[in-house]
Amino acid sequence: MKLSSFLNHRLIKVNHAVENNEGVIKGLLETICREYNWNDEIRESVYQKVMEREELGATLLETGVAIPHARLENFQDLIIALSIPSHPIIVEEKEIRLFFLILTSKVSSKLYLNILAAVAKLSKNQEIMQEILKAGRPEEVIRAVEKSGLKVKKALVTADLMDKEFFTVSPLSTLKEVIDLFFKFRKEYAPVVDEEGNLVGEVDAFDIIKVGIPDYVTSMASLDFLRSFEPLEELLRSEEEIRVEKVMRKPQITLSPDSSLIEAAFQLYRHRRRYLPVVEGDKIVGVFTLSDLIIKILRG
Repeated sequence: MKLSSFLNHRLIKVNHAVENNEGVIKGLLETICREYNWNDEIRESVYQKVMEREELGATLLETGVAIPHARLENFQDLIIALSIPSHPIIVEEKEIRLFFLILTSKVSSKLYLNILAAVAKLSKNQEIMQEILKAGRPEEVIRAVEKSGLKVKKALVTADLMDKEFFTVSPLSTLKEVIDLFFKFRKEYAPVVDEEGNLVGEVDAFDIIKVGIPDYVTSMASLDFLRSFEPLEELLRSEEEIRVEKVMRKPQITLSPDSSLIEAAFQLYRHRRRYLPVVEGDKIVGVFTLSDLIIKILRG
């Protein structure tokens, strides 16, 4: 289904005279309430839901698009309202030129996330974005979106949620190099690839910490004696000498880009994993994480 099919010209505000994020949301909700004959009580309730979600962190795209949204109890519809402010609005220190307000069912993640993916693609099309931002009437906005040809997929798969911005390490990388990358990117997992870019292993924070824990500790009835040890001193002493190939694990469980989300969730749960590599053939194309499910599905 085309993205443009979800748009209603009566829910699009062009040259919207607003001063801040809250003003955009209130203005769009007033327009929605008139269109659907919602009373003030419903409007206030929905506004509170949207603002509660905004307090968790606004959904902002690097292209100057904001997507405030709420998932509503006992709501079987999906509503999209657009605002093109008369001047850019600053939200969390970002300059926002276009707002998509989305209201959907609390238990329906699939459609919302697919619309979000389509909006993200739309925002990267500079030609279409310029047409939208210069539109003088709501109908012109819809024509521009229709011109993009973007469609909303029917099903979500792993590729839609996986992290495509990941780093890899070599079997010959040192633990110091891996730890530095973990610190720099605030990650706890790295795929290990060979010279051809094929996935040959995995290494995570537990694999590295294990180096700093003496082998005999696991057989001790009491660990009180460890209080006299320097924290992870063996790891600190040898991190520049030990290679990843000595601590990495062979990838036993992988996902494909078209794996279903329930399969991904099941594999994470069954194997008590927080990260799983997503591969095409022998090449890694993404990393699927437990936080993807929490942030994008349960609180997306």
